[in-house]
Amino acid sequence: MELLTDPKFDFLGRRNFFMGLSALGIAASIGFLAFRGLNLGIEFLGGTEVVLRFREAPEEEEIRARLDRENLADAQIQRLGRPEDREVLIRTGLLPGGEEEGGETSRRLTDALRPPEERERTARGDLDLNAAGADAIALWLARRSDPAAAGPTAEAESAAAAIARLREQRGGIFTDPAGALELPEVSPEWGSALAADAFAGEFVVREVGFIGPSAGQELRLKTYWAVAGAMAGILIYIWLRFRFFWGFAAVAAIVHDVLITLGGMSVTQKEFSLPVVAAVLTVIGFSLNDTIVIFDRIRENLRTARVRDLAALLNQSINQTLSRTLLTSLTVLFVVITLNLFGGTKMNSLSFALLIGLFAGIYSTVFIASPLLLIWERTLGRRL
Repeated sequence: MELLTDPKFDFLGRRNFFMGLSALGIAASIGFLAFRGLNLGIEFLGGTEVVLRFREAPEEEEIRARLDRENLADAQIQRLGRPEDREVLIRTGLLPGGEEEGGETSRRLTDALRPPEERERTARGDLDLNAAGADAIALWLARRSDPAAAGPTAEAESAAAAIARLREQRGGIFTDPAGALELPEVSPEWGSALAADAFAGEFVVREVGFIGPSAGQELRLKTYWAVAGAMAGILIYIWLRFRFFWGFAAVAAIVHDVLITLGGMSVTQKEFSLPVVAAVLTVIGFSLNDTIVIFDRIRENLRTARVRDLAALLNQSINQTLSRTLLTSLTVLFVVITLNLFGGTKMNSLSFALLIGLFAGIYSTVFIASPLLLIWERTLGRRL
């Protein structure tokens, strides 16, 4: 299948304009990266992530207002999964005094989100069936039978385990404590205590993650090495497959793609996280694949050319592979657009990086890598 039949575009004739345009784009990207930087995720800066499941559909504005009152205005709020899951991810950077442990930060977040009446009941010794684990429930039950109990009894542990299992069966959260009262493991005495002094809290903590500053710095360093290693590997691969300058031209095109992609991330301030690093490496692979296809055609045409007009030969090679380039790019484009539209907030940064990198890769293969081969022969007097 061909999108274009025998195209004859003069790509090399406009090389000065497009290479100048690329130079401006690279300069702008470097400027934004230098003065505005990237919006690094907690993987690189360090911080805390807390996943909460709510008893009822949460209102983001209310969550934000509660966090603001506790000086946590910089926390990021993101809905997860389907609406019926009622899950929210809250992410915050390192807070003063929280450089070593994330437990205090997660406690501050959850305490800020609890309604005042729930905090008051917890302070009185009432049991939040959604916040307490099986061990805490067992100890609470044991002390209802014997206030001086130092630890839970076997019966209390059995009842607590049954309550925890029931909570998981109900999606990890109780909407009301009534179901726990009817369990056979729960004695009438404990049932009365639960009815009087237990409640179903507004949310349950599903997951807590913490990355310290040293781990974030290590991840940043590994990211730099990953990109640098990819560049070096590409240079060596194309040097062995073609010639050294062909590898240099391919790497120059890829550097262009990476800088334009990072520049786009800096301009929009979309979060730069580990999935985005994977997207950048994917862009490198996509651009390299496209470049190799054109380079292969150039090499074939060089072997069979009767008259060596390099500019015409490069144009011919690009035009011959243009339909394949467009078909491949459109296939990837459809996937990326689908990710962007339906992937949710968590996939937005990744799909945006792929989208920018896709267009940059198509552009650089035609208007960066191929013209550099022409410059190599005409300006430096070296034959390809």
